Amino acid sequence: MRLLPIEMKGRNARFNEKALESMNDVLDEMEMELRPIFSKECKQAYVLFGFSLGAWIAFELARRLERDPACANPALVACCGNRPNHLCSEYYDPDIVAPRIAQIADAKLFWKAFERRYGSNPDMTEEMKARILPNIRCDFKQVETYDYKETTEKYRLNERLESPMLCVGAKNDKRYHAMDFERWPELCSNNGKFGCRKKWVRGVDPNLYTDESVKGTGIAKEYWGTPHRLIVDYPDELILELQNALREIFSS
Repeated sequence: MRLLPIEMKGRNARFNEKALESMNDVLDEMEMELRPIFSKECKQAYVLFGFSLGAWIAFELARRLERDPACANPALVACCGNRPNHLCSEYYDPDIVAPRIAQIADAKLFWKAFERRYGSNPDMTEEMKARILPNIRCDFKQVETYDYKETTEKYRLNERLESPMLCVGAKNDKRYHAMDFERWPELCSNNGKFGCRKKWVRGVDPNLYTDESVKGTGIAKEYWGTPHRLIVDYPDELILELQNALREIFSS
Protein backbone atom coordinates (compact mmCIF):
# COMPACT_ATOMS: atom_id res chain seq x y z
CA MET A 1 0.00 0.00 0.00
CA ARG A 2 1.29 3.46 -0.94
CA LEU A 3 0.70 6.50 1.26
CA LEU A 4 0.34 9.76 -0.68
CA PRO A 5 0.15 12.79 1.63
CA ILE A 6 -1.11 15.94 -0.09
CA GLU A 7 1.12 18.99 0.27
CA MET A 8 -1.03 22.12 -0.09
CA LYS A 9 0.22 25.39 -1.52
CA GLY A 10 1.63 27.61 1.22
CA ARG A 11 2.58 24.61 3.37
CA ASN A 12 5.98 23.10 4.23
CA ALA A 13 7.93 22.49 0.99
CA ARG A 14 5.40 24.63 -0.90
CA PHE A 15 5.49 27.50 1.58
CA ASN A 16 6.57 30.06 -1.02
CA GLU A 17 3.62 29.26 -3.28
CA LYS A 18 0.55 31.43 -2.79
CA ALA A 19 -2.04 29.57 -0.75
CA LEU A 20 -5.49 29.20 -2.29
CA GLU A 21 -8.50 30.87 -0.67
CA SER A 22 -11.25 28.74 -2.22
CA MET A 23 -11.86 25.10 -1.46
CA ASN A 24 -13.10 24.55 -5.00
CA ASP A 25 -9.85 25.99 -6.36
CA VAL A 26 -7.95 23.54 -4.16
CA LEU A 27 -10.08 20.67 -5.45
CA ASP A 28 -9.78 21.76 -9.10
CA GLU A 29 -6.00 21.60 -8.82
CA MET A 30 -6.02 18.40 -6.80
CA GLU A 31 -8.35 16.61 -9.20
CA MET A 32 -6.27 17.60 -12.21
CA GLU A 33 -2.96 16.47 -10.69
CA LEU A 34 -4.18 13.25 -9.07
CA ARG A 35 -6.70 12.04 -11.64
CA PRO A 36 -4.24 9.59 -13.28
CA ILE A 37 -3.73 7.85 -9.94
CA PHE A 38 -7.46 7.25 -9.56
CA SER A 39 -7.98 6.08 -13.14
CA LYS A 40 -9.73 2.75 -13.66
CA GLU A 41 -6.75 1.80 -15.81
CA CYS A 42 -4.54 1.74 -12.69
CA LYS A 43 -6.63 -1.10 -11.29
CA GLN A 44 -5.52 -0.20 -7.78
CA ALA A 45 -7.88 0.39 -4.88
CA TYR A 46 -7.43 3.62 -2.94
CA VAL A 47 -8.69 5.34 0.20
CA LEU A 48 -9.24 9.06 0.82
CA PHE A 49 -8.54 10.43 4.30
CA GLY A 50 -9.06 13.93 5.62
CA PHE A 51 -9.07 15.52 9.05
CA SER A 52 -10.67 18.85 10.05
CA LEU A 53 -10.76 20.98 6.86
CA GLY A 54 -9.33 17.90 5.15
CA ALA A 55 -12.52 15.97 5.96
CA TRP A 56 -14.53 18.35 3.78
CA ILE A 57 -11.89 18.22 1.04
CA ALA A 58 -11.83 14.40 1.07
CA PHE A 59 -15.63 14.29 0.79
CA GLU A 60 -15.69 16.76 -2.10
CA LEU A 61 -12.84 15.01 -3.93
CA ALA A 62 -14.70 11.72 -3.59
CA ARG A 63 -17.86 13.28 -5.06
CA ARG A 64 -15.90 14.49 -8.08
CA LEU A 65 -14.20 11.14 -8.62
CA GLU A 66 -17.50 9.28 -8.41
CA ARG A 67 -18.87 11.59 -11.10
CA ASP A 68 -15.90 10.90 -13.41
CA PRO A 69 -16.51 7.77 -15.55
CA ALA A 70 -12.76 7.35 -16.10
CA CYS A 71 -12.05 7.07 -12.36
CA ALA A 72 -12.65 4.25 -9.93
CA ASN A 73 -14.65 4.99 -6.81
CA PRO A 74 -12.74 5.14 -3.50
CA ALA A 75 -12.69 1.91 -1.52
CA LEU A 76 -13.26 4.07 1.57
CA VAL A 77 -13.63 7.77 2.36
CA ALA A 78 -12.52 8.67 5.89
CA CYS A 79 -13.83 12.05 7.05
CA CYS A 80 -12.58 12.80 10.55
CA GLY A 81 -12.53 15.68 13.01
CA ASN A 82 -15.32 17.79 11.51
CA ARG A 83 -19.05 18.15 11.10
CA PRO A 84 -20.52 16.96 7.76
CA ASN A 85 -20.22 19.13 4.67
CA HIS A 86 -23.90 19.98 4.32
CA LEU A 87 -23.70 21.66 7.75
CA CYS A 88 -21.03 24.08 6.51
CA SER A 89 -22.96 27.20 7.48
CA GLU A 90 -21.55 29.29 10.33
CA TYR A 91 -24.85 28.55 12.07
CA TYR A 92 -23.38 25.14 12.93
CA ASP A 93 -19.97 26.44 14.02
CA PRO A 94 -19.55 26.01 17.79
CA ASP A 95 -17.51 29.23 17.95
CA ILE A 96 -20.33 31.70 18.54
CA VAL A 97 -17.88 34.46 19.49
CA ALA A 98 -16.01 34.57 16.17
CA PRO A 99 -17.30 32.00 13.64
CA ARG A 100 -15.54 33.84 10.78
CA ILE A 101 -12.01 34.48 11.98
CA ALA A 102 -10.58 34.90 8.45
CA GLN A 103 -12.28 38.30 8.44
CA ILE A 104 -10.45 39.51 11.55
CA ALA A 105 -7.98 42.03 10.13
CA ASP A 106 -6.06 42.75 13.33
CA ALA A 107 -3.34 40.12 13.74
CA LYS A 108 -3.45 40.06 17.54
CA LEU A 109 -7.22 39.59 17.56
CA PHE A 110 -6.92 36.88 14.92
CA TRP A 111 -4.45 34.89 17.00
CA LYS A 112 -6.55 35.40 20.12
CA ALA A 113 -9.53 33.83 18.31
CA PHE A 114 -7.32 31.08 16.88
CA GLU A 115 -5.84 30.15 20.25
CA ARG A 116 -9.24 30.12 21.90
CA ARG A 117 -10.15 27.34 19.46
CA TYR A 118 -6.94 25.37 19.20
CA GLY A 119 -4.77 26.25 22.19
CA SER A 120 -1.74 28.49 22.61
CA ASN A 121 1.48 26.84 21.45
CA PRO A 122 4.26 28.01 23.81
CA ASP A 123 6.84 27.44 21.06
CA MET A 124 5.12 29.80 18.62
CA THR A 125 7.02 33.10 18.47
CA GLU A 126 5.59 36.39 17.25
CA GLU A 127 7.91 36.18 14.25
CA MET A 128 6.54 32.75 13.35
CA LYS A 129 2.97 33.96 13.73
CA ALA A 130 3.62 36.88 11.38
CA ARG A 131 5.21 34.59 8.81
CA ILE A 132 2.44 31.98 8.65
CA LEU A 133 -0.57 34.25 9.19
CA PRO A 134 -1.36 34.83 5.47
CA ASN A 135 -1.46 31.10 4.75
CA ILE A 136 -3.41 30.25 7.91
CA ARG A 137 -5.94 32.94 7.00
CA CYS A 138 -6.37 31.29 3.58
CA ASP A 139 -7.33 28.00 5.27
CA PHE A 140 -10.10 29.75 7.15
CA LYS A 141 -11.26 31.52 4.00
CA GLN A 142 -11.65 28.10 2.39
CA VAL A 143 -13.86 26.99 5.26
CA GLU A 144 -15.84 30.19 5.57
CA THR A 145 -16.60 30.62 1.84
CA TYR A 146 -17.42 26.97 1.12
CA ASP A 147 -21.04 26.27 0.19
CA TYR A 148 -22.16 22.65 -0.12
CA LYS A 149 -25.29 23.36 -2.16
CA GLU A 150 -23.55 25.80 -4.47
CA THR A 151 -20.72 23.32 -5.08
CA THR A 152 -23.22 20.53 -5.76
CA GLU A 153 -24.95 22.59 -8.43
CA LYS A 154 -21.82 24.11 -9.99
CA TYR A 155 -20.07 20.77 -10.52
CA ARG A 156 -23.26 18.71 -11.02
CA LEU A 157 -22.41 16.36 -8.19
CA ASN A 158 -24.49 13.78 -6.38
CA GLU A 159 -25.56 14.97 -2.95
CA ARG A 160 -24.37 11.77 -1.29
CA LEU A 161 -21.40 9.45 -1.72
CA GLU A 162 -21.81 5.96 -3.09
CA SER A 163 -18.54 4.88 -1.46
CA PRO A 164 -18.39 3.53 2.10
CA MET A 165 -17.43 6.10 4.72
CA LEU A 166 -15.66 6.13 8.07
CA CYS A 167 -16.21 9.18 10.29
CA VAL A 168 -14.18 9.56 13.48
CA GLY A 169 -14.63 12.27 16.11
CA ALA A 170 -13.12 13.00 19.53
CA LYS A 171 -15.60 13.13 22.39
CA ASN A 172 -14.30 16.39 23.84
CA ASP A 173 -13.56 18.20 20.57
CA LYS A 174 -15.22 21.61 20.75
CA ARG A 175 -14.82 22.28 17.01
CA TYR A 176 -18.09 20.49 16.20
CA HIS A 177 -21.23 19.58 18.09
CA ALA A 178 -21.72 15.87 18.74
CA MET A 179 -25.28 15.97 17.38
CA ASP A 180 -23.98 17.49 14.12
CA PHE A 181 -21.17 14.93 13.78
CA GLU A 182 -23.81 12.20 14.08
CA ARG A 183 -25.38 13.45 10.82
CA TRP A 184 -22.55 12.25 8.55
CA PRO A 185 -24.66 9.25 7.34
CA GLU A 186 -27.00 11.74 5.64
CA LEU A 187 -24.23 12.19 3.04
CA CYS A 188 -23.70 8.49 2.31
CA SER A 189 -25.91 6.27 0.14
CA ASN A 190 -23.70 3.16 0.39
CA ASN A 191 -25.94 0.23 1.25
CA GLY A 192 -23.17 -2.36 1.50
CA LYS A 193 -22.02 -4.09 4.67
CA PHE A 194 -19.78 -1.19 5.71
CA GLY A 195 -22.06 1.72 4.84
CA CYS A 196 -21.23 4.81 6.87
CA ARG A 197 -19.57 4.08 10.21
CA LYS A 198 -19.36 6.69 12.96
CA LYS A 199 -16.71 6.18 15.62
CA TRP A 200 -15.93 8.23 18.71
CA VAL A 201 -12.46 8.16 20.24
CA ARG A 202 -11.75 9.28 23.77
CA GLY A 203 -10.19 12.66 23.15
CA VAL A 204 -8.63 14.62 26.00
CA ASP A 205 -9.98 17.88 27.38
CA PRO A 206 -7.11 19.92 28.91
CA ASN A 207 -9.60 21.62 31.23
CA LEU A 208 -10.58 18.30 32.76
CA TYR A 209 -7.21 16.59 33.06
CA THR A 210 -6.80 13.80 35.57
CA ASP A 211 -4.21 11.05 35.76
CA GLU A 212 -6.79 8.71 34.27
CA SER A 213 -7.72 10.99 31.34
CA VAL A 214 -4.15 11.16 30.07
CA LYS A 215 -3.22 7.57 30.86
CA GLY A 216 -1.78 5.92 27.75
CA THR A 217 -1.84 9.09 25.65
CA GLY A 218 1.76 10.14 26.26
CA ILE A 219 0.50 13.64 27.08
CA ALA A 220 1.56 15.57 30.15
CA LYS A 221 -1.19 17.02 32.32
CA GLU A 222 0.05 20.52 31.46
CA TYR A 223 -0.52 19.88 27.72
CA TRP A 224 -1.43 23.16 26.00
CA GLY A 225 -3.49 21.84 23.09
CA THR A 226 -7.11 20.83 22.58
CA PRO A 227 -8.80 17.56 21.56
CA HIS A 228 -8.86 18.81 17.96
CA ARG A 229 -5.10 18.18 17.82
CA LEU A 230 -5.49 14.45 18.33
CA ILE A 231 -4.21 13.68 14.82
CA VAL A 232 -0.90 15.35 15.72
CA ASP A 233 -0.45 14.68 19.42
CA TYR A 234 -2.25 11.43 20.26
CA PRO A 235 -3.36 9.71 17.04
CA ASP A 236 -3.26 6.10 18.29
CA GLU A 237 -7.03 5.69 18.68
CA LEU A 238 -7.68 7.24 15.28
CA ILE A 239 -5.07 5.02 13.63
CA LEU A 240 -6.65 1.96 15.22
CA GLU A 241 -10.09 2.84 13.82
CA LEU A 242 -8.55 3.31 10.37
CA GLN A 243 -6.70 -0.01 10.61
CA ASN A 244 -9.88 -1.86 11.60
CA ALA A 245 -11.84 -0.28 8.79
CA LEU A 246 -9.19 -1.07 6.17
CA ARG A 247 -8.94 -4.69 7.30
CA GLU A 248 -12.68 -5.10 6.92
CA ILE A 249 -12.86 -3.28 3.58
CA PHE A 250 -10.01 -5.16 1.94
CA SER A 251 -10.75 -8.57 3.41
CA SER A 252 -14.29 -8.67 2.06
